[in-house]
Amino acid sequence: MKIITCFKLVPEEQDITVTPEHSLNFDRAEAKISQFDLNAIEAAAQLAGDGDEIAALTVGGSLLQNSKVRKDVLSRGPDALFMVQDAQLEHALPKETALALASAAEKNRL
Repeated sequence: MKIITCFKLVPEEQDITVTPEHSLNFDRAEAKISQFDLNAIEAAAQLAGDGDEIAALTVGGSLLQNSKVRKDVLSRGPDALFMVQDAQLEHALPKETALALASAAEKNRL
């Protein structure tokens, strides 16, 4: 059986600041894997049996260049990691993200 876990990167909450104009400043906020998605990766690792394959899949912009993210995901059990990086996905809406994930899964035969 193949198990696909999709994940997204979010800003580190404690590094987000509020500007004097009352807007959020993400300049110092490093990217991390969403806690909910870490739970999904862990659940996939627990569900997988002998011979099962776990693939982690994400799409996004320049934040995906962070090598720490790759190590963090792969250290949690997936056998393969697929990351689709495109500047157009930097601020993609949910529908665009879902279409990109579906296309990547199909292209990689997941």
